[in-house]
Amino acid sequence: MLISVITGCGGGDNSEGDTQVSSSYDGVLITSHQPSSDTSIFTTFFVNSFSSYAATAESLIENDQRYRRQNNAWFFPGRGTVYSTYPLQSSGIHYAHAAGLTGAGQLIAIIDNGFQTSHEVFEGKTVSTSNGFTADDHGTEVASVAAGNSSEMIGVAPEADLLLDTYNASFSSLANSTAMAESMGAVVQNNSWGYVDFRGNTLSISQENYNDLFSSSGGQTYINALKSYIDSGGVVVFAASNTSSDTQADLMSALPVIETDLEKGWIAAVNIDADMNGDDVVSAQLISSGCMEAAAWCLSAEGTWDAATYDSASANPDEEYALVTGTSFAAPTISGALALLAEAFPTLSGHDLRLRLFASADDEFAGFESIGQIELVEGYVSDVSAEYGHGVLDVAAALLPIGETEATMGDGSVYNISEPLAIEGSATGDAITRALTGTDLVVNDALGTQFSLDAGMFVATEDSGSLTDSLYASWDGEADSSCCGLSSYYPNTQIVGTGSDDFYLKLYVPPSQSDDESYGVTMERDFQSSIGDITLSVNFGRDGGDLLPSWYSGSGTTFFASEVELTRPITSGTNLELSATIGTTFGDIGGLDGNADFTSTKAAFVHDTVWRDGDRLSVYVGLPVAVQSGNTTMAFPIQTRSDGTTEYQDINVDLAPQDREIRIGFEYTYPVWNDAELTLSAAHAENYGNISQQDRTAVLFGIKARF
Repeated sequence: MLISVITGCGGGDNSEGDTQVSSSYDGVLITSHQPSSDTSIFTTFFVNSFSSYAATAESLIENDQRYRRQNNAWFFPGRGTVYSTYPLQSSGIHYAHAAGLTGAGQLIAIIDNGFQTSHEVFEGKTVSTSNGFTADDHGTEVASVAAGNSSEMIGVAPEADLLLDTYNASFSSLANSTAMAESMGAVVQNNSWGYVDFRGNTLSISQENYNDLFSSSGGQTYINALKSYIDSGGVVVFAASNTSSDTQADLMSALPVIETDLEKGWIAAVNIDADMNGDDVVSAQLISSGCMEAAAWCLSAEGTWDAATYDSASANPDEEYALVTGTSFAAPTISGALALLAEAFPTLSGHDLRLRLFASADDEFAGFESIGQIELVEGYVSDVSAEYGHGVLDVAAALLPIGETEATMGDGSVYNISEPLAIEGSATGDAITRALTGTDLVVNDALGTQFSLDAGMFVATEDSGSLTDSLYASWDGEADSSCCGLSSYYPNTQIVGTGSDDFYLKLYVPPSQSDDESYGVTMERDFQSSIGDITLSVNFGRDGGDLLPSWYSGSGTTFFASEVELTRPITSGTNLELSATIGTTFGDIGGLDGNADFTSTKAAFVHDTVWRDGDRLSVYVGLPVAVQSGNTTMAFPIQTRSDGTTEYQDINVDLAPQDREIRIGFEYTYPVWNDAELTLSAAHAENYGNISQQDRTAVLFGIKARF
């Protein structure tokens, strides 16, 4: 006959229970027993990137003493290994806190040996219970890790409420506690305990051990209560064995091996020491047992905390803290993380949140060896390790879109956020970015979770080069002599020209084996009149995205433009050169229905023989090509209704930049000897690239010689 008892189960090197440890600060050893002084998902909270919160997150772990309390170097008394742990950082919890998540409105159920509910870390919380319990250290420590909050320490979900109960070595009390967790809507039930035999050995997963424990009607009542809670959407977290030398998973963390219906809501927790480089886990070592048979539903976390505790001999029992380690404290780290996710994703079930933790766990550190893959949802798999399960808990990653993330637009097309939603053309400047910033775009990630994103984040700007590049192109003869330089919008085309004295034809032909969609034709005719020399040109072509924007659904815009240039003599050797262009688009604009009219103008004063024969000075001012007026409309998904259908909103995009570029400059050419000349040029551009308040100034000095 196997005799079984319940015991607190946690991590420790080859020990059976949680361990209080010693810590090392600056080489001085101290003991740890002394007190220390709507319907769419995620629309109420979302970050596509934590970059804007990075400074706050870093400040929390570097400067806030409640966080720094968990940054510990420690060892097991009598053993030489020194560990260095910081669970708030290694699990990305500081980023969630920096972004405003606290677990507010969530309920964490905890079954343990007892709790000091009057401890300062639980002040202001709603604490419920279905079974009576006495004050004890282990339960107090576990609950403080999950949801503690005081001037001395902060837990994972500091504003979550608690449902606390004792296991009391009774299946009926366990069943009652689990039923209450279900009825009260607890997102997670934390269990930092397990079963051992009469010799004190952890019960491993086997049919024999299962039968000895749960074959009775009381045992089955507890099992059925667990099934009912999980069927309601709840998640059960069990701490794995504390014994690092175990060769089999313990019975409770691996229970779904036998009770397969439990797996969809089960998490096993193992205790590790993570080696960090900044916020990245670069390697890890187990302190507890590995996941083993529980690998498919297992997570790793640093389970070393300076936690609230209970000491009946203390003069101030509500202010006691102790440095403890074990899977008992890795488990509430995971349970608190589920509460943070439940706050962030109010319409997801606990099962969905569990999958997010698995899918986002860090498995890219040295020592993680995959033994296979688990398909979490159709088309999305996660590697698992016999030691570390899915990897190290990463709350920050779980709050971001996971895998392929797409939006289905109103026209049925699909946009993947790994690519730009739009790429601005030089003629639109920052117009599309301005139009879409602040506009919600609902997308779905690979796990089917919906996010509401700011569409403006996904608009890219084409690199138009520097103002110096423009001066160089003009000096080198690469720039078009016309006012708007239409040929500069065919960067990869071959230019073929033919003509007579007063007529010229240019063809812009894409080179072979090129993805560039630019092509065009320009016809020019020169006239002489009483007011000066006039050049008329007609331009027809297709822009591949340098002039006008490209969208996720396509690229290329067909346009027509006409230009007039006038060169009027003022005095001998002095000319006034004027030019203007007007153009319009046909059909779609870069893949979307729309229209745009664009213009450019330029005026230059040109004087020959300023200081010597052959020199030349040109002073100019102009408005480079920009969209004068134009728009396109697209239907964005903005929310999912309760019946599962998507609501769309037509978004009108004004393609005209708010402030167009104004450019002034000069170019002076001086002949130094036969077939050689020096050039000095300078320019200043306000709103360079048609982007508001982007000003640029450039100077170029060059020498050109012919041999």
